[in-house]
Amino acid sequence: MRSTTVDDPSAVHACAVPGSDEQLWEMTARFLGDGLARGEQVVYLADGTADAVLERLVDDRVPVDRPLADGQLTVLDTDATRASMRVPVREAATALAAMVDGAVDAGYTGLRLTGELSSGRYRAAGPRLADYDGVIDTVLAGRPGRVLCFYDRHRFGDETIERLRALHRV
Repeated sequence: MRSTTVDDPSAVHACAVPGSDEQLWEMTARFLGDGLARGEQVVYLADGTADAVLERLVDDRVPVDRPLADGQLTVLDTDATRASMRVPVREAATALAAMVDGAVDAGYTGLRLTGELSSGRYRAAGPRLADYDGVIDTVLAGRPGRVLCFYDRHRFGDETIERLRALHRV
């Protein structure tokens, strides 16, 4: 695995392991704010975390009102985020491809996606986070999309983090 920063444009599908909630919100806001500044459509998958992320964006002086109103910034609520983690992997891959293609068709330079997906680790059955992570590189190949996966030590155990990090080149 290669290490870099969230600003690295070559990090199409990257993994970050923040050490604290403050670092998580800082990295999330930076990743999202960068996408907004680059003219990308930005999607945040919230699982009870939207307020913290939006607050951090505002603290960092990233304009959010206009992007929220015009659709450049979309925050999926907790129910929609959790539902997205219950669909078959093939369906999720098709949806991600359509999101990237739709962003470009709408005039954005690409799509940027991240979020809080720790609820995905609690399922007893169905696709696992690793199953979704395993198809992202294929979906994004040749498409102007970026996905940043967060696996913080507060919500994920060390063994799980290492398994998920292995699915990322960056």
